[in-house]
Amino acid sequence: MKAAKMLSPANLAELTAALPRMTEKSRVVAGGTDLVVAIKEGRARPDLLLNVLDVKEMRAVLKKADALEIGAAVPFGEIASAEAVRRYFPALADAAAHVGSKQIRNRGTIGGNIGSASPAGDMLPVLLLYGASLRVAHASGEITERPFASMIEKGRLLPPAGGQVIVSVLLPLPPAGSASAFVKLGSRTEVTIARLSIAMSANFDADGRIASPAVTLGALAKAPIFAREAMAAIEGNYPDEAASARLAAALARDVDEAIPGRASQPYKRHAVRGAAADVFEKIISRRAGAPGTAS
Repeated sequence: MKAAKMLSPANLAELTAALPRMTEKSRVVAGGTDLVVAIKEGRARPDLLLNVLDVKEMRAVLKKADALEIGAAVPFGEIASAEAVRRYFPALADAAAHVGSKQIRNRGTIGGNIGSASPAGDMLPVLLLYGASLRVAHASGEITERPFASMIEKGRLLPPAGGQVIVSVLLPLPPAGSASAFVKLGSRTEVTIARLSIAMSANFDADGRIASPAVTLGALAKAPIFAREAMAAIEGNYPDEAASARLAAALARDVDEAIPGRASQPYKRHAVRGAAADVFEKIISRRAGAPGTAS
């Protein structure tokens, strides 16, 4: 097989100039954790590899006035340790810290996790939870912004079309006093593909009751989903054991609704109860003061 050509743009201008050269067989590569396997197994035979690791705008984590911007080529390890991520988006730090092995965390990138569109992608339920947007580069030279949620169509996550590259992820800054967390279940504690994951965020009113909770589930359906039953069940509750029990019971109903009749349904409706207790405990531990810090 003929070796694929490699282009390595150094900035966004060079990146957009390279995009018209891409074909249906071409692939964007950063960490390459999934692509290398696909090539070895014969599932991908790219004619052109667009290496984005040198694009400086895609390697930065920048705090703006109302958002945090994370370059699509920032590795999971850097995301997990970034002070701004840990302070404002601890659920994202949680997820990034538990992606695969240390080697994978040092190479794999948030853009690759989105672009692979795997139902088990650890970043995906967190991005849905936080209302993330994506900045996308086009072959025309244009950079557009689109909600991450708009990539989910008919229950599936659709990656950007050919000739488009995710440049960065934008996360709107949370209100002061909010808390968020992420937990996942797999066959092993860290070097694992998630069998089920939960991301949760919550604010608290003046009386200490849970306000505007958001809960998402990953590795359940073909794309991350909002756990509507769970969100309604804990709205306005004090963050106590009774609320934790309501969350667990409601999440089991969300699982039943999402995958009725599937072979994994009994396991996941049972497992989600334990995961609910874990994520709720994290939320409570992070609720005091400013947005929580990941631990």
